[in-house]
Amino acid sequence: MIVDRYGNPLAQENLINNPAQVSRVGWLTREFSAHPSRGLTPAKLARILEDAEQGNMIAQCQLFEDMEEKDAHLAAEMSKRKRAPMGLDWSVAVPDDASEEEHRNAQIIEMFIRQIKDFEDILFDLGDGIGKGYSMLEIANDNNESGWVHIDNTWLIDSVQHRPAEWFTTPPDKRNQLRLRDNTAYGQALQPFSWIRHIHRAKSGYVARAGLYRVLTFPYLLKNYALGDLAEFLEIYGLPVRMGKYPNNATEKEKSTLLNAVVQMGHHAAGIIPESMSIEFLEAASGQSDPFETMIRFAELSMSKAVLGGTLTSQADGKTSTNALGTIHANAMWEITVSDVRQYASTLTSDIVYPLAMLNLPNMTPAKAKRFKFEFKTAEEAELPSFADALNQFALGLQKIVEMGYPVPMSYINNMLHIPMPIDNEAILIPKQPAVGAPPAAARAILKALPNPALDDWEQQIDPLLDPVKQAIMNAQNAEELLNILGSLARKMDATELQAALTSVTFKTYVDGLGNGR
Repeated sequence: MIVDRYGNPLAQENLINNPAQVSRVGWLTREFSAHPSRGLTPAKLARILEDAEQGNMIAQCQLFEDMEEKDAHLAAEMSKRKRAPMGLDWSVAVPDDASEEEHRNAQIIEMFIRQIKDFEDILFDLGDGIGKGYSMLEIANDNNESGWVHIDNTWLIDSVQHRPAEWFTTPPDKRNQLRLRDNTAYGQALQPFSWIRHIHRAKSGYVARAGLYRVLTFPYLLKNYALGDLAEFLEIYGLPVRMGKYPNNATEKEKSTLLNAVVQMGHHAAGIIPESMSIEFLEAASGQSDPFETMIRFAELSMSKAVLGGTLTSQADGKTSTNALGTIHANAMWEITVSDVRQYASTLTSDIVYPLAMLNLPNMTPAKAKRFKFEFKTAEEAELPSFADALNQFALGLQKIVEMGYPVPMSYINNMLHIPMPIDNEAILIPKQPAVGAPPAAARAILKALPNPALDDWEQQIDPLLDPVKQAIMNAQNAEELLNILGSLARKMDATELQAALTSVTFKTYVDGLGNGR
């Protein structure tokens, strides 16, 4: 019998024959958000957060959705954090004591996962749990049918759909157990092998209180108040006051005409009034927008600190925006990313790797399936500035240890370098050996095409060069005259044919030596 990691039994035929679980509570798909951010006050916010602690997380999840939609700064910061893990490489790993069969099975499972359509979108959707505390993805297609396919006796995941967070609830006695909302008090248990359930602990606490957005609700509220006040300030102090004057005997129609002209001039800077009336522009009262901007800046900096661990990866204040501080803040963000992907890996191990192992690998038991782990490449090799330099240092140190007689197993070296052991007759890299033996056919053809290097006619080739020298020796009256003649002859000598013959014979001799092993 196949069971999931929590001991829930599963009939394999149910993976395809049953529709997606959300289709059984179809009214959920026709439910729309109440947008609790409208008219948000401190009292209303406190009530929403308290209801979530008691299991009613609908308003809290809808508020979190509104926050990310309405606050551009928060959306930008969360987008950075959600997308950071998508650039990391990953693999399916096994423990150090794994057998060759387990190594081979890990590669098979990894191949199945890489075949999942838009797997990077799954990583992005898992990031929704950072703010809300959890992210739920159902193995289903767009038509709310099962996302599993059975091809050639192999179970594969074809598609995955992200489900809104407000569709789920938690029982009061099991506050970390997510269940699908229905018409019952505590909802439906999730069907085995049909869900990717990611609980992300941005802070400690039950799932309803573990989301990062709970920390950001009050900065969001204060920023909204400051934005409203700033808009009102600009409306009051941003335009000059227009004052219209009418005569004492003006009729109501004339007064209405003047008022309409004053209003229109505020928008169009043009209007007409009777000659007996007048309009004056008064200087607006002085005011300062600094308090509102300070509150907005405080709220945004608080959001950056909570989401990314710092502010200099988002905005600079012109005072402390140094390269050193920027590096520190970037390192803080990297540490947060490492923490995020470790939580992702735990979820993907339990809800993707484990089902694929149980459904596809022969003689698989829950204990054996749990030995396969989803891992992101976040170790030191991802941060080495030069892999070649690091490898050279590792090799030198290892050589000294081996020379001391210390036994070093090959598995240790493979684990340190993150290079898997070869399986069966798998091809491996080998050092390139120098070619020894007869020259190949192409080389022999080239050699045959070269001119005959035998210098049988060397006298005919060298006589034109030596005859003028002999004649100069015989005709010179003294040594000084001979040296002058020889210098002149040297500039006129053409040894091209002799040089070509010598080069050819040297080349053929070298190749012939290689071919005969010399």
